[in-house]
Amino acid sequence: MGRDSEPRLCEANVRALWGRMVGEILPAAAPRFGWPPLTPAEYAEALLDQVRQSPCEPGRPPCAIDLVLAIELADRALRGQVCMKGLARRSREMRERAGRGRG
Repeated sequence: MGRDSEPRLCEANVRALWGRMVGEILPAAAPRFGWPPLTPAEYAEALLDQVRQSPCEPGRPPCAIDLVLAIELADRALRGQVCMKGLARRSREMRERAGRGRG
């Protein structure tokens, strides 16, 4: 197997995996882990807020590096090493302090 057959880590692939992670993979895993039901946007906020250590800006697309870190964090949650419920709670708290809460 040569290098040509290996998947390429390019921005388009990272963004595609990110979309699947928050739109399909995490929601499908939620019942198994007892996570609260979250929308894809809420999963994205919880993960990106943790990566950035501050609420992500509404409407501002995340950079590919932040997405890679957020995907790694999501993968850790899927292995039971990180609590998605805790990430979502911290994200809500950060947003409330910053005045960017959802409700």
